[in-house]
Amino acid sequence: MYSHKHGTITITPIEGPNAGVKVVCRSNTKASFDPAQKTTYGKGSNGRNAYIAEGSPEPKLSMDFSSGEESTRIAMHCGRGNRCTITHVYKSPNLPLMAYTFHHAKISSGGGYDSDDGAGVTGKLEWMMLGVERRSGAGPREVVV
Repeated sequence: MYSHKHGTITITPIEGPNAGVKVVCRSNTKASFDPAQKTTYGKGSNGRNAYIAEGSPEPKLSMDFSSGEESTRIAMHCGRGNRCTITHVYKSPNLPLMAYTFHHAKISSGGGYDSDDGAGVTGKLEWMMLGVERRSGAGPREVVV
């Protein structure tokens, strides 16, 4: 089983002044991905549900940092409104490589910091993207969204 410590997140802007310059997340304490598949009921003429229709997915990636400085640094590196490629790779000695690639990701919120009495300064970044691929071991890439 993979654990969070087996993961490495690399972010590469594909536009802006830092295009092509990778940054590795060092204090990432949590990462969560929601493919946000959308479905809705279509009503028939009798007012009852007649079918289920798919809507446009709105995938989101959220990252928490133990360092507010790092979330701010990454947000500044990527730049406001610039698209990035994010790669989250899990490597463990006894398991095959597992990797997620988030395409055309843009920061949707975060990039600042949180400070609380008795706790360290933390940060958070949330991203929206156009597509996600997953690869496991030497197998083919699978489109997630």
